[in-house]
Parts: sequence; C-alpha cells; structure tokens
Amino acid sequence: MNTLSKTEPITRNDNDGISRIAVSFTMVIVMLYLMDVMLRSILTRDSRVLAAQSTVPQSSADLPYFGEVEPRVLTITDVTGWVDLVHNPPYVPWISANFFNDGPDTAFLSMNYPSNFTELRIGESLQINLTGAIRRLEVIFFRCNSGQTASVRVVGKY
Repeated sequence: MNTLSKTEPITRNDNDGISRIAVSFTMVIVMLYLMDVMLRSILTRDSRVLAAQSTVPQSSADLPYFGEVEPRVLTITDVTGWVDLVHNPPYVPWISANFFNDGPDTAFLSMNYPSNFTELRIGESLQINLTGAIRRLEVIFFRCNSGQTASVRVVGKY
C-alpha cells in the first residue's frame, strides 16, 4: 500500500511553486504590454480624429480646388430632375459650371434649391461661377415645360 505514515513528512517539489509564480508573473507582464499597445492605438486614433475634425471646412469656400473638369449631358423632360454632386460622384460641390442647351426645347435650371428656375433657351449658354461663395454648386435641378424635352451639356469644375 502507498499510504503515508504519520511520522513521514509530506514534501513537495519547490520548483513547482516557483514555476507557477514565474508563469503568473509572465502573464501579468504580457497583459500589461497588451494594455499598453491598446492604449497607444486608441490615443493615436483619437489624435488623428481630432486633427481631422479641426480641419473640417466651415463653408464650401474653404474646400480645396482639385482642378478637375467633369462634362455631363442632362436629358431633361417635363418631370423635375436633379443631380446631387455631394452625395453622388464626384462627392464634392462644383466651383463653377457652364451649361449649353442643345434643344430641341427650352430648359429651366436651378442651382442648390428646387425653386427660382432660370430659363435656358435653345442655343443659349449659362455660366455659373461660385469661386468666393460660402456655398458652392451642390445640386442642379432641371425641367422643361409640359410635353417638351431638352439636352443640356454641362461642364463642371471642382
């Protein structure tokens, strides 16, 4: 039988205790290192967010000029349509635009608001320049009279 008598001392291997302490200490060091890495990552990300927020333009006039030109053709009917330049490509407002009505009928255009339409007759052109404006060209609204259509070329700059 493997029973111990009362007179035999119970011994344990001291190396097991030291090993457990070493493993626990190593785990604490690894956890502290990971916490340090996570905190540095959060602080770096937050500083980039704060830097980006501090450079948010206060108005469209503060937006950079990219020097890009975008030609489009608007097919206009008697149903009011629009082109949203901010929420669709190119995702930035235009600084200026040149409109050319190729006909066959008169078109009506409005900038940024679906009211105050400007008449653009066949063969006429319209130039919009909002270089120093607080708000640039974000939405173009267009329509024709009932039963009429028009094809309008537009060249926008942003």
